[in-house]
Amino acid sequence: MKDANGNWIGYGVGDKCVEVEAINQKLHDKYQWARTAGVELGDTYTKATAWAISEFCRRVGLPIVFDPKGDAVANLAIRIRLGSYVVPSPQPPKRGPLTLFTVAGTWADMWSGFPADVANGLDKAYWFWQPVNYPASFGPVGGGPAPSYEESVAVGVEELVRLIEITPGRFALCGYSQGAEVVARVLIELIGGRLAGRLKDCLWYVAFGDPARQPGVCVGRDPGGSGISGIRFTVPASVKMLDYALDGDMYCTTPDNTEGGTNMRAVYKALTKMQIHDPGRDIISALTGDPSLMRQLMKLFSDPVTGGIGLIDALFRLAKFAVTNAHVRYGELEVLPGLTAVQHAINTLNADAARMLAA
Repeated sequence: MKDANGNWIGYGVGDKCVEVEAINQKLHDKYQWARTAGVELGDTYTKATAWAISEFCRRVGLPIVFDPKGDAVANLAIRIRLGSYVVPSPQPPKRGPLTLFTVAGTWADMWSGFPADVANGLDKAYWFWQPVNYPASFGPVGGGPAPSYEESVAVGVEELVRLIEITPGRFALCGYSQGAEVVARVLIELIGGRLAGRLKDCLWYVAFGDPARQPGVCVGRDPGGSGISGIRFTVPASVKMLDYALDGDMYCTTPDNTEGGTNMRAVYKALTKMQIHDPGRDIISALTGDPSLMRQLMKLFSDPVTGGIGLIDALFRLAKFAVTNAHVRYGELEVLPGLTAVQHAINTLNADAARMLAA
């Protein structure tokens, strides 16, 4: 209904719509006097509706708004007070057609670290960011009770598998440090495991300081070696591998086919199994549960690593290499001229998405 100047003033006599149906229903169902005045259920604003609206306004102290013919109209304020207008919930932000799954590194929350930096640099018109919530812990390393690294990775894998299963469309995996091992194990699930049917949707693998880096897979200069976990898989041709490894980051540059590399992987394996439920008993269990591992560790104990560091010291020094300069500088050091690893990942994902979605 419009006033004499043509301005909208509210719903009035003769209007017919679902909004009027809600007005009539509220008046009819809540007030005996409205029913007595002749208000009926239906989607037409009648003279009885107009009278009931004017009476409602008088009773609740709202100003009555009249149309040019002198009949009361129901504007927004009246409809809200009557309860016939429900303020709509804000629309969720439109999500991009591609999903970036991110898995943070050890001791980080899911909103922090290099994967989060990549997510925050992506074009929201193309990308939706889905972080993965998991413990990101390393047993007794770092202090306080927490799941072992191995347990933590297992939780991360299960959560990321769950998220992929319920998220349609194409996606990228992105992880740092322990989080990179999570995405590597999920990539294995995509190659030939529970998620094999979704491999076609996984178009990018982004990893920083990757314990599961495959030999020769690296953006920029390859510092040699491979991931300290020793995980091996065949890289799918359909997945663009953006695996970043800085020289000196032993998580992703452990020497291959050398005694030193074998020893480092043996110590790493022991560390990742350490539980915190009973530190003394469980550390011994981790070391003795695998005879071949125990032999390797006994050799280290009888022949201490370079510099005279004993076995126990070596265990915790190896765990702490995660916070040496190389491992934490993927947002600072260049992997290609003028580009850090983080910026190169952002640029690549944005450019690929723009090209793909424009096709």
